[in-house]
Amino acid sequence: MSRCLARPGPGWEAHAAVRGRTAMIIGIGVDVLEVARMERELRRDPEGFPADLFTPAEIADCRSERAPAGHFAARFAAKEAVFKALDAADRDGASWREAEVRRDPSGAPRLVLHGRLAERAAARNADALFVSLTHTRDLAAAAVVLETYVTHPVTGPLERGRSA
Repeated sequence: MSRCLARPGPGWEAHAAVRGRTAMIIGIGVDVLEVARMERELRRDPEGFPADLFTPAEIADCRSERAPAGHFAARFAAKEAVFKALDAADRDGASWREAEVRRDPSGAPRLVLHGRLAERAAARNADALFVSLTHTRDLAAAAVVLETYVTHPVTGPLERGRSA
């Protein structure tokens, strides 16, 4: 099972309003990683390490860059952030490769969830998933926001009386 939760196109707010829906944030995750840490792991095990964490498409995309470690680090931060946004800090048995960062035609990042993560997002009624990546020479960071429309019942931390 795969679930592509891509950024909505222009005018999605008007579309939601026409249908009587309002978007609501149901999860937020943020992560920061030192690029040097990723560089060390890539030098230690240049084939096995990335294969354990990233899809073949992610590996090819990062390796096509002039400084791949920063790109790998930003994608890993996105994976950590999506686990946090889904309230799955212990990963619930999901593989790192079940959160895949792809680029849309403009080059902007988007997340595609597979397997257990897609199931968890569906159980949380996630209708949209937003991701932002950034990196410098030293640090990489990612932020992930999950949205639902209020036509769905809210499940997860808010229902249990916790704030995110």
